[in-house]
Amino acid sequence: MTETLFTGDEFTTCASSFLPKSAVDKFNALLTRHRESVDLRQSSYFRAQKERSGRLAQASLAVVMMRQASLRPSALDDHEPYKDLLAEQAAAEASATKLWDEHERYDELANQSGTMIRGLRDYIVKISKPVAAFASPSIEAPASADFPALVAAARERLESARAARRAALAAPIMAVAAKAIMRDQIEALAERGRPDVFPILESRQPAKFSTIGDLHRADTVRSTPVLDSEATLAWLHKEALIAALEREIDDAADDSEALDDEQRARRVAAAEAAMLAAERDEEAAISAAAAIGFYIPRRPDADARAVLGLADSAPKPQALRG
Repeated sequence: MTETLFTGDEFTTCASSFLPKSAVDKFNALLTRHRESVDLRQSSYFRAQKERSGRLAQASLAVVMMRQASLRPSALDDHEPYKDLLAEQAAAEASATKLWDEHERYDELANQSGTMIRGLRDYIVKISKPVAAFASPSIEAPASADFPALVAAARERLESARAARRAALAAPIMAVAAKAIMRDQIEALAERGRPDVFPILESRQPAKFSTIGDLHRADTVRSTPVLDSEATLAWLHKEALIAALEREIDDAADDSEALDDEQRARRVAAAEAAMLAAERDEEAAISAAAAIGFYIPRRPDADARAVLGLADSAPKPQALRG
């Protein structure tokens, strides 16, 4: 059995055969919430524009007309009808500003939820095999809980875990690994620079050296091959070049700050697990707040596994792959 995940012109249609029903229901609820945000953005825009072009424009026009009709505009400051018009103009401007600020808040919420929905959609359509729901104990938070504080604490833990992941990925490699990479580079370079001596042996023609293209002169149509001096040098002095570069690596490397592949993989995995745990706590607080009518915007880049309640074994988001 399949269910419709995306409907209407804004989204495509996708079969949910790989998702647990709880995830489908959650996505559709979020999609409904997003569409409500879009409707609020549009209606708030029209309200703000109506206030600007209606009440504010009329009040401003009335002020201008009274000043133009007066023989002594400076005397209007003590004229009660004129002061009433100024007060109405100020009230209309304040109202229009308030309505526009409200529209901008709805606009931001609609943009955030739209980005999140698109991210969830892109994640879902790439799933190629069934995934399970996340098995978590159902804990009902008290209505008195400080949900914004719970979300903020979860996001702080998330940022800390992200920093740990970045540090693990950015840590230098061990000197021995750097030397292995360097040797492979010089070996390949030396092989590329190895001259071809068969022309000498077969037809008494000059040996062919490695080239990197042709040099074209402006005063002639002829071109001259350009010697690949880097590769030729590596072939001629391969061992000396490797030894010199090994010394450079020893001088520059600091293995106390470096990680081997196994260490790096462990630290990245631990950081990503901490990130997902923090995001699950964040989503739990947001969902609990929504259940009592308190809306906290989700991050546009929230992990789909946390938002949709998918198991840890579900595919990682694109940002964590590679």
